[in-house]
Amino acid sequence: MVALVTMTQREHPSDLRLDGLRLGELEADAEHELRAHLDSCEACSERFESFERQAQELGDQAKRLADAAFIRAQQQAGTRRRVMIFGAAFTATMLALFGMYWVGRQDPSHGTSLRLKGGDFTLRLVAKRGSRQWTVKSGEGLVGGDQLRFVLIGVQRPGYLYLLTIDQRQPTIFAPAPNRPPQRIEKSARFEVPGAMALDKSIGAERAFALVCEKPLPSGQLDAVAKKIIAHNRPSEVKRFALPCSQASFLFNKPW
Repeated sequence: MVALVTMTQREHPSDLRLDGLRLGELEADAEHELRAHLDSCEACSERFESFERQAQELGDQAKRLADAAFIRAQQQAGTRRRVMIFGAAFTATMLALFGMYWVGRQDPSHGTSLRLKGGDFTLRLVAKRGSRQWTVKSGEGLVGGDQLRFVLIGVQRPGYLYLLTIDQRQPTIFAPAPNRPPQRIEKSARFEVPGAMALDKSIGAERAFALVCEKPLPSGQLDAVAKKIIAHNRPSEVKRFALPCSQASFLFNKPW
């Protein structure tokens, strides 16, 4: 865990702290403090979103490298050597991953900053309770009846939008509406989903998900995957669905 370091609103977090937030290495108090700073500092928020996009793109590049290395190995060798060549291709891929990860952690002031396309985005939740409206912090306590709006930051690819929450008991799908096709959205720096979702009265941890899929999912697939996840995991343990979609999630609590 990364040790707690206090930070005033005028101080800007280092790249290492932003990367610690992305990797889930910060303690709870440090994470809440840093997210509060990101909510109020557009420059740091853009840096953090850039890190997240870079990490996803680096992962995609590593997979493409692995596939290409294995194909080349198969083309250049006979049957007897394929096992050995696969091991070499795997080792080369791991070295490429390490190199990309190391480059991604460097201070941009010491070299050219990578601006990568594609990858995941950031999900923000805006809550409303009576006349009060605010941006929700990760892990913050909400109550049944609160209205939630979904805001997607840094959508890099167009696709079909799916929104839902999961708690210990069941998934709740907000979009698309029952018997309606999913909405297609375009690449956008900030996309605020129309409408709001009212939280139910159940208590405990709950996680909101936003997925942007290149193609519409088969009917019922998202609900089935979500129920399977709930049967084996707590909401706090799951950050992604095993689906071929760009996605983001956000954990909050309903203590009462």
